[in-house]
Amino acid sequence: KASTLIHFQGQYLTICELDYNILQGEIQNIPKTEAAVDIGEFCLVEDLASARWYRGRVQNQKEDLFDVFLIDHGNVLSVDIAHISSCSNDLFILPPKIVCGFLANVLLLQSCSHSVVEQYFSSLIGKDVTGYIQALLPHKVLLLEAPDINNDLVRHAFGRHVDTDTFLLLVEMLTEVPLKQHVDPVPDLLIEKSRGQEFCFKPSGLQGYEDILSFCGPRLHCGTRAKVRVTAAVNPGLFYCQMASMETELWEMSKALAAVCEYRSKASNQKTPENLGLLCSVKGKDGKWYRGFVQFLPINSQVRVLFIDYGFFESVKVENVHRLPPNLYSTPIMAFPCSLSSLSDQDEAVKTQQLSFLKAGLLGGVLDMEIGSFDEKQHLYSITLFGAEDNCVKELEPIPELPTMEVESVIETEEFSPQGGYLCPRYSVTSDISGNTEELDDNEEEENTHKNEISKAQAPSSFKALCIKPGCEFAVHCSYINSPSDFWCQPQDKVPVLEELMDEVQQYYSTNTVPLQSGVSCCVAKSPQDGRWYRAFITERHKGNARVMLVDYGPTIQIKEPSLKAIMPEYVSLEGQAFRCSFSKLIEPTDSKNREDWNLEVCNSVKAFIRNSTHSLRCKVVSQLNVKNKGLCHVVDLYNTETQQSVANWLVEQGLAREATVSTKQLSTVSPESFVYSSYDVSPENEEQVFVTHVSSQWEVYCHLERNTEIIEELEKKILGESEKMMQASTRPVVRKLCLAKYFDGKWYRGLAHVVQSPLHLSVFFVDYGNTNISEKTHVMFIPRDSADLLYTPMQAVRCCLVSVSKEDLYADVKEWLDRAILNKQVKVVIRGKNEDGSFDVELFDGDVNINEKVKELILKDEPAILKMGDDLNSNILKNSLKTTTSLRINDLVLAEYEEDGALYRSVVKDYEGNSSFKVEFIDYGNSGVVGKENIFLIPKEYLSQPRFSISCSLLDTSAYENDASFTDAVMEKPLMVDFVCQYGNRWEVKVEILDGAIVVKEDVKQGLKCIVQVQKDNKWQRAVVQHVGGEKCKVVLVDHGITQEIPSDLIRQQCGDLTKIPNLAVLCKMNLVRFSEGEDTHKLWRKTLKPMIGKEVTLVFVCFSEADNLWMVEIVMNGLLQQNEEMVLSPAETQNKATVEEPNFDTNPPQQLAFAPIDIDKVYYGFAAAVTTPFEFCVVLEDLLLIMNKVSIMLDDLCGQMSPLPEAHLVHGSCCLLKSDSKNKWCRCEIVHADTTVLVNLVDYGHYECIPYKDHSKLKRLPEELMKLPKVTYPCILRGVKPVEVDEQWNDEAAVFFQQCLYQKNLQIFFREFVSNTYWKVDILADVSVRKVYLTYFVYCVKKIFLHILLPAFTKYWLLFISNFGTGFLQFKINKLVIGVESTDMQYSRVEGQKNIVFMSCIVKRKIESNQIRKNH
Repeated sequence: KASTLIHFQGQYLTICELDYNILQGEIQNIPKTEAAVDIGEFCLVEDLASARWYRGRVQNQKEDLFDVFLIDHGNVLSVDIAHISSCSNDLFILPPKIVCGFLANVLLLQSCSHSVVEQYFSSLIGKDVTGYIQALLPHKVLLLEAPDINNDLVRHAFGRHVDTDTFLLLVEMLTEVPLKQHVDPVPDLLIEKSRGQEFCFKPSGLQGYEDILSFCGPRLHCGTRAKVRVTAAVNPGLFYCQMASMETELWEMSKALAAVCEYRSKASNQKTPENLGLLCSVKGKDGKWYRGFVQFLPINSQVRVLFIDYGFFESVKVENVHRLPPNLYSTPIMAFPCSLSSLSDQDEAVKTQQLSFLKAGLLGGVLDMEIGSFDEKQHLYSITLFGAEDNCVKELEPIPELPTMEVESVIETEEFSPQGGYLCPRYSVTSDISGNTEELDDNEEEENTHKNEISKAQAPSSFKALCIKPGCEFAVHCSYINSPSDFWCQPQDKVPVLEELMDEVQQYYSTNTVPLQSGVSCCVAKSPQDGRWYRAFITERHKGNARVMLVDYGPTIQIKEPSLKAIMPEYVSLEGQAFRCSFSKLIEPTDSKNREDWNLEVCNSVKAFIRNSTHSLRCKVVSQLNVKNKGLCHVVDLYNTETQQSVANWLVEQGLAREATVSTKQLSTVSPESFVYSSYDVSPENEEQVFVTHVSSQWEVYCHLERNTEIIEELEKKILGESEKMMQASTRPVVRKLCLAKYFDGKWYRGLAHVVQSPLHLSVFFVDYGNTNISEKTHVMFIPRDSADLLYTPMQAVRCCLVSVSKEDLYADVKEWLDRAILNKQVKVVIRGKNEDGSFDVELFDGDVNINEKVKELILKDEPAILKMGDDLNSNILKNSLKTTTSLRINDLVLAEYEEDGALYRSVVKDYEGNSSFKVEFIDYGNSGVVGKENIFLIPKEYLSQPRFSISCSLLDTSAYENDASFTDAVMEKPLMVDFVCQYGNRWEVKVEILDGAIVVKEDVKQGLKCIVQVQKDNKWQRAVVQHVGGEKCKVVLVDHGITQEIPSDLIRQQCGDLTKIPNLAVLCKMNLVRFSEGEDTHKLWRKTLKPMIGKEVTLVFVCFSEADNLWMVEIVMNGLLQQNEEMVLSPAETQNKATVEEPNFDTNPPQQLAFAPIDIDKVYYGFAAAVTTPFEFCVVLEDLLLIMNKVSIMLDDLCGQMSPLPEAHLVHGSCCLLKSDSKNKWCRCEIVHADTTVLVNLVDYGHYECIPYKDHSKLKRLPEELMKLPKVTYPCILRGVKPVEVDEQWNDEAAVFFQQCLYQKNLQIFFREFVSNTYWKVDILADVSVRKVYLTYFVYCVKKIFLHILLPAFTKYWLLFISNFGTGFLQFKINKLVIGVESTDMQYSRVEGQKNIVFMSCIVKRKIESNQIRKNH
């Protein structure tokens, strides 16, 4: 933000008032002589009001009036020449009584409250001030550093600190007069000796720092354009800049340093400085902490420190210098040295303009700069400035009203984090809000580099980004089309979510006002075109107008600022849905010389094609470009999945476009953000011959297509030629991250570069081979922007995933086997499918060997295989057949005898130990030993095919252990939780958590103790809770399995803290039955029913939770239908009197179930309302089912003869039957809703309810088989997206009647959106107008009458009383253990099998209904 200088006036503390009184008398008495005076000269001046004369200095002249500063009083008089007199110099021997000047090294922020600042300055009047004179302006105007005042201004956010050299340069530029430094002290001024001489910041004083910069400073390239801030300056030929986007990162780093260093200061009282090294943490004059570079030894307890992220020096107290935390060594240097390129320009106007921009930058403005060249000797960037801004949201120039929905520049910025190599920057090209590109440092992982992110630098909240990478292929919806080379898309699968969010936004902002705070860019904006609210990002502002980008749709529009509101946090979580695109096939208009000049006919044709492909449009991302004045653009192939017609090809076929080639002009206006992806027309069931170039894991490999051999060879030739040119030239503009890197074979290959911790290296992903390597920076060259062949030839490495091979865990030895089996070999792949990320699911064949099947076999081997192999290797038969080796070499695989137990183990020879002994590693255990040659044998071939079972590891962080011995003591023979972080060759870097807590003393073993125990069955450690303590053993429940085990008390271990945070994976459940009977026979029947389900996946409905019993009441869903009681649970009396075998025994059969006719989500259906109660309770009939309805009616009318009664055990929720309805006067199919003292049934073909006393349940009959096969005719529904306005969340009379009138005798369009709890459908309905929209209007009216219609007496007799509301949800579960006993006859444990198997369904309200409040024909 712009800043200003602070002027002050004061008096010497040692002045003698008598001297000045005598002088004043002399001035009045001497003769006055009128004389011409110039600006800056001393004179006498008459005050007309008092007729007294004073000493003064002429400051300014306006026509005949002179402004004269009274040097003994501080005010200014404006008089004509008649009131000015010359005088003798003797009158000026006495120094001026008033000292004036500017506060040095601080600038006042214009953004602060002027009234508060004035109040603070007023409080200083009359106070003594101690300071240091940094320099003098003419006429003894001081530049005085007053540390106490400066600290106050910075602490209260009134001002900002500026280093001395930068401040002096700024004053010179503002006053346009030279400064005089290193002056003698002004007589009689109370001043202390400066705490440390602030030296001029010259290149010669940077020895040591230049070495760091040459190694680790930014590597910006010619042609780079960026937004920067000036952080330090000596003159226009040497100043330092930071990327404007680094502000947040610097603040976070300063905060992190403060947390560490302030703690150190409090914890240690010693004055002796730490052993710092060159890099350090330093506390600046503004009280904040920074990274520093110590160049000299301390002098007088002061040390001169370079603030490396800003570029200036300060002398600070040694106690304010601390060690730099190791994690901040890797954060890149933020500042880079610059010089104005215009200094050698002959055009004075250009120089003046450039100096004006630099001055604005020194005052705090953001500068737009471009790098012209780089001086390697002085390590200096020569730059040109194009403009200055007060802040990052640019102020609009006065402009005419923009046409609505016009596409302007897009916000394409990225977020950055303080990660990277040791003092080495990260780079990326992004587009700022003005459409200009800037090169920024970037250390994001590859998957994050292509995000279309919305900047959050000036906003308290930001929009998340879609993760879109080359190779991605997915269904899309085109949200805005400007031309074939500029259009916007949304992921189709997120469209419903966006629509729902938009509905919520409309509803909220139609009744709420949330003011937008100053400086915030993320907001919601009301479109002047349709009056709807949209999530938006402000790009420009001007006098009540603003340009905003609609982040979910793409276009930029101009609106009035009152149409901007602050966005609520809950509306920010969804990613910005729109991403900018152009066609991958290079096409241009047929009737224009300008490639961007598409006529209206072509644009309308594209829109028509898109409109006709609404639900069949698919997008394949080929690459990403940064386009001048547009920003990030995804190069895509857009096609209709039904016709397989590409939009670009269709335009060419229609004669509306023609194919084009990459032009020189295009190369100058675009910068690739990625290499080009190609699927090479590979499709499912194709067979291809490939060369495997890299094995990533047991399930992922990279390949070259054999048919691309010539392309690859030609690419290698072009790389060779281009690399020679690149090593010779250094001024060609380059692209970020896309590089050539030298591999171990001395050749150059294409790659994507990322920084690592080492300042001398980069991580390079070789895009044509699939592997990643750490390369020296000297072996990496970024590709010039005009190298079209290298930039636009598609990546040759095809990523393949081995179908049906486990991706859950990494198997290092299986990968090693794959390396040996297929790497660098030609194999056959059978394509089984293509993934949305661009990879292919494949089966690999090496001759007749199916590689996928072989890998799966290897993965299945585990610890039992080790034990079995150990037994086999040491069987007498095998031992007697073994042969000793005649000669051994390093790395030979052998069988070796372990000295301690005399058993044979698989081993690898590591080294020679004398003539007859060898050092071997036991590969299945990891330990080593020295074995005599006579105890080493040839290994049988069948034991070579099995992978090694031990994994070589090293700790990622060793700080927790003092030495090797302490680590060994801590982990040996202990259960460990191992996190495999990264692999280097055959060794893994890991994080280890010791699961074996301390042994719990016997006295502390009590019921309810959370612990870990070792299960004898498989010797694995499990989490448990002590259930019963008895003698030497305890009964524990394995909380992740639901199994009870007896464990010796002395083997119980404490759980560590992390394990206690993980929820128990086993959930205690109980069947939710209406009429549950007790008894031994019941136990047996339940065991028989549930035992087959152990180890199987089942779907459960979680009905309610019983806090008293600490368990869930559940119902089981099988084959998509709810099964409350799969088998009849008989009472003891019923068991004794059960029917003979000859008679049909319906009691033991499962209850009958009726299904719904299948429907498609989001498809429009036509129908009518069958029964309407409230928006949360109504039924519809589809026109498609009218024939079935008629057929059901005829079959029910034809029913005759004796029908079997419904078994009493089937009186459960969801069970279907027949009932002779009183209201319909005919047999009706029905479904039991509730059975207690009464039975409530739903007439499924009508949507009505009827009730009979429980004693009359014999009136309910079993459904004939032919009626069972016909689906229900009515669909119970809930209106989606609305809820009651009443405080008790119940629909009142008016709402119910209003809704019934909306649907009564109307032709409805019905959209089924979601099936809830196997019971209700959430729907959207159109009936002449949208019922849902009518409700939004109606609810506003209802709010006014919220308390008037809750309990109307006339209404209550027609309504059911809702006793309890509780939610239900579906979870995929696996029953792990069935527990049936005296105390748990009806309980079972279930285990959640990981998040991937959990399916959460929406909740509904279940109503428990009392019989005495049921209205017939409900």
